[in-house]
Amino acid sequence: MKFRVVSLIFLLSAVLHAADFIETHEPKFWHGGEFPGATGRVSRADGVLALNYDFSRGGHYVSAQFDLPERPVTRTITLEADFPDDTELTLRIADATGQTFQKRLPGAPGGWDRIRLSVDSSWDGGWGGAGDHVFHQPATTVAVLAENLTIDRPGGAVGILRVRSIELLPEAQSEPAEAGPLQDVSFVELMCRVGAARAELQGIVPELERRGIGAKSRATLATIEDFIPWIEEDVARGFTNRAVREARELAALGARGASRARSILAETTKDFPVPHYRTSKIDISHAQMIADRVWPDGHVDRGPVFLTGYGHFSTIQRELAKMPPLGNHILQMEIGPWSALNADGSVNTNAFRPFLETAARAAKENVAITLLLSPHYFPKWALDRHPHLKTCGGGFLGHCVYAPEAKSVIEKYLRAIVPVVRGNPALHSLCLSNEPETHVYAKCPVLQREWPKWLAKRHGTIAAFNVKMKTSFESFRNVPMPETFKNNPQSTVLAEFQRFNTEMFAGWHRWMADVIHEMAPEIPVHAKIMVNPCFDWASNATFYSVDPALFGQLSQYNGNDSYDNYRAGRSGWDSGWSHGWLAMQAGYDWQRSVADKPVFNTENHIHPDRSGGYLPGAHTYTVLWQNTIHGQSATTLWCWERAYDSGKSDFNGLILERPEAFEAWAHAALDLSRLADELVPIQNLPPAVLVYWSHAAVLRGDVSLRDVHTCYRAANFLGQPLGFATDAALTAATLVRPLDRARVILLPYGRQVDPEVQVGLDRFAAAGGVVVKVDLRKERALALWLARESVKWGLPDAPLARDPETGLPSYGVETRGYRRKGKAFISLCNHTRQVKKVQLESPGRDLITGELLPSLLSVDPLRPVLVEMPASTR
Repeated sequence: MKFRVVSLIFLLSAVLHAADFIETHEPKFWHGGEFPGATGRVSRADGVLALNYDFSRGGHYVSAQFDLPERPVTRTITLEADFPDDTELTLRIADATGQTFQKRLPGAPGGWDRIRLSVDSSWDGGWGGAGDHVFHQPATTVAVLAENLTIDRPGGAVGILRVRSIELLPEAQSEPAEAGPLQDVSFVELMCRVGAARAELQGIVPELERRGIGAKSRATLATIEDFIPWIEEDVARGFTNRAVREARELAALGARGASRARSILAETTKDFPVPHYRTSKIDISHAQMIADRVWPDGHVDRGPVFLTGYGHFSTIQRELAKMPPLGNHILQMEIGPWSALNADGSVNTNAFRPFLETAARAAKENVAITLLLSPHYFPKWALDRHPHLKTCGGGFLGHCVYAPEAKSVIEKYLRAIVPVVRGNPALHSLCLSNEPETHVYAKCPVLQREWPKWLAKRHGTIAAFNVKMKTSFESFRNVPMPETFKNNPQSTVLAEFQRFNTEMFAGWHRWMADVIHEMAPEIPVHAKIMVNPCFDWASNATFYSVDPALFGQLSQYNGNDSYDNYRAGRSGWDSGWSHGWLAMQAGYDWQRSVADKPVFNTENHIHPDRSGGYLPGAHTYTVLWQNTIHGQSATTLWCWERAYDSGKSDFNGLILERPEAFEAWAHAALDLSRLADELVPIQNLPPAVLVYWSHAAVLRGDVSLRDVHTCYRAANFLGQPLGFATDAALTAATLVRPLDRARVILLPYGRQVDPEVQVGLDRFAAAGGVVVKVDLRKERALALWLARESVKWGLPDAPLARDPETGLPSYGVETRGYRRKGKAFISLCNHTRQVKKVQLESPGRDLITGELLPSLLSVDPLRPVLVEMPASTR
């Protein structure tokens, strides 16, 4: 105990506290004299550092540096910063060897924001000292810089960058956990409140249902009834911390739900009838699935349905009857060839029995099933019989998918399973593969054989290839393939290989689809591609393996596996937001812009595996809503499981531990079902603004992915649907989707594009489109510039939420909308962590809640709004 106390005192003394750091450390001003022109000064008052900058005569930066005579062990730096759009904060820290590290940190969308940065993070630059890019404790100096964003333009910015609450912490700090509800209430009292809410809802909900309403109240009651035994089991097994957190959330949502139910019963709060999916034939039309819907009064119509549900294992299969009251009508299950095929060539029909039994129950319960075919469950006997299949496998697949021996096994499996499952009314679709990617290339004999053939077909002669690639190979057989996806230097040849590899891999999936459709042409197929890492090339097998456009061509759904996590705090350059919306939405927009088909996310990750802290239900609701706005019509959540292994498995931290999330997913599903007709026109808006995206340009080193992300994120707040203009679309003979309906292409590239791509850009411009080169050095400034410039582009008319001060689209508040029959409809989502005021065209009504809204509207973070209002006459 004595050792622990002494250690604690030492750690506390080592922390440079936020309250006194700025007062006790004298800042040294530097005008960045190695880049002449900048002037400024530094001052302190009331714990705030003010770094004045003047770049009107040039210069790159000014800085305020603090020497650290106490030499603190520093693993995390935190501070708060506030600065205008015309500059950027850079943080520097020097280690014990004199090595200096630097990272640029863009601010939040307006106002003070807290920054948290690990010294072990990825730095933008490092120099001096040991020169090994490793931080050697302790820290010797720390500095903040105001960076000039207009260094190549006259009349640079003048302003003030403010910093406060600096802390240098001796331990690595994760994102701060957000406090959950009812922190000061005892567990016994919490469970008493839960019981009271359940009893009240049990009395009210049946009466509401007799009136044809009460679907969300039923979902709240189901949440309580499901979680009470789970909490009791947690207590019995000794998982008391989890039980208490669950009880807090359950008591809070129970009280809210009971209060709302009373108000609905008294007719002081609006509630609405909600249709449910009924087992029926599903047709695909643009982003929608069309199926039978049964309403509370019993009448059935046919219209768009949004199928939400869960995956992926035995628990949800046993408990599928719980799904419809929660507004959920689809689940995923899987079968693989290792259980279906015997080594002697016979088929184990018992492997299909779980699906057939589950599907029979599902059809009666109005639950659809997407069946994952799981080729990664490749039989061990086949690998033992053909050991060369292990040579070039990778990822989940684990074997060489192109080898004839492997394809023979997979085809036998497909020809065994498809006739068995075909015709089952619960079968929604077949998922071809799980998180597909390839890992090893140069060792694969099939790729070795096909690579020179592909090059010859694409380039004609080796001479033509050498001229274009700036190489000197003697023949196509001499052009090397990378060994794997790791640590490849950027080059033109690498870009060629990436295109070849993605075509080969999509071709293998097309082969599977063709085998299936030869037997059952009516069954839709898709693949669970990990769409987020398709934008991230560094040591990333998915980037080298998967092109969403090619997968969109071979399948009936834009299948994916994607994630969007809640952000309680902030760290790194991608910060200032309430959730990680960019990668998921950009992936959806990419898929929808190249293939006019519904998005089906069969592994929707919105609750981090093994996470233990509180996650607000509003995050869950928002992600599902925004998924739908960007074209998702079906999804299965990861996943319907609970774990008791002390955090070891991926089943920890998920929705069955999170009452708020559980209820929010249900409420969002019910709202989407009810508002499907109003949301369909938003889903079907063709992309008006495209961001140029090129795998090849990334692999040549012509652009950074951060530039692409910055451009997309800034354009996201123009109020127009987005998409991506790819090399394949721009080099096609005619303007194909999405170029045929788009008005603008944004170029987030500093270098010249390929001549073939330039031809496509010129063709697009000749057809009336606008090509815009964008300045990427500051996101908020870019968003403001795009908003001002966009009035010249002839964009489609759309209702907007404007900043009351500037009259421009509000940065941080995403809007998508349309006009129809004298009315305007607009979905709003505030992605920031601050309440944002926006000006609507006129007062309206929130179709989610029924609430009347003023034209000057405060939009809370993580609370989507769907506004119906009279169409503007502007």
